[in-house]
Amino acid sequence: MVHQEGERIDHKRAAVRSFAREVTSLPRKRWDLPPFSGYRVTIDPDLNVANMALALEIISREERIFEWSVLVNGYCVQGGSEDPLSVNYFLIEDSVRKLFGVLDGNDVEVNCRHWQDLHGEPIALEDWSTWEGWKERTRYLDEIHRDVVSELYPRFPQAGSVLDIFGGDGSFLSFIQEIAGDQSALTYFLADGNPTQCVQAADNPGIHIFPPVDLTKREERVMVLESVADLRIVTAIGGLCRKVVREREAIEIAEDVYNFLPEGGLFVVSGLTPTYLNSGIAEDIGFTVLNKSLPQNLLEKRPPFQLYVLRK
Repeated sequence: MVHQEGERIDHKRAAVRSFAREVTSLPRKRWDLPPFSGYRVTIDPDLNVANMALALEIISREERIFEWSVLVNGYCVQGGSEDPLSVNYFLIEDSVRKLFGVLDGNDVEVNCRHWQDLHGEPIALEDWSTWEGWKERTRYLDEIHRDVVSELYPRFPQAGSVLDIFGGDGSFLSFIQEIAGDQSALTYFLADGNPTQCVQAADNPGIHIFPPVDLTKREERVMVLESVADLRIVTAIGGLCRKVVREREAIEIAEDVYNFLPEGGLFVVSGLTPTYLNSGIAEDIGFTVLNKSLPQNLLEKRPPFQLYVLRK
């Protein structure tokens, strides 16, 4: 097993080395990097070779222009759909694909901690009643729920309770029920602040629905957390993201989840829009980070980019 792990790491390092070698062979120009307003993606420094400063940054702007830049030895190579240097991407596209093809979800992190300053206040609670008709809801149902459950499924406990906070209409928990099957002894709980969605969630058999609760208020979320017996997994799929909560609220919610989980319990955080958590915040709280992202999704430019699986 140790031998196989060593081969896996060597394989990753070889991909990083190949990627860096190809980037540094391009015409280079030293640039002052602009202040990035989007995703900052960093590759685990343990995979870097010969002290080469390698970082990959991906920017997703509101106009949905997808851009990236690579820093190697102080030089920057950029590319994007409307960037005059986008040809550089096509020159190294094969290496990019090979690199992301061998990286795991804990090798790459998408850090969006500072998006709150750029995108203002969360959407008002009453406005979430229109969620049913939003195209984003379809993306959750067709893509994000599937990706999250695929990552979480191997870690399902044999028994215990799953609590979905900001659980909306219950579609995510319903999907977990379907995947877990009749043999599962899991019990499912949902908490959300929107009365309309709580009513919709009640149509899902086997899910225990809390009355509408404001999870940004500590006394209300503590009431929820302490009411769930044998809590093993807490999920926040879309809940700790911009447009839903503020950064400070997201961290305080994660702290309370940590306090109520047993040793070995899991907290899973993802979403369509950026989440305010990152591995540093999670580790400061006390979590062990098992997964940070979905590298294949980054390659395909398809959310969710962030997928945190955190263990107490």
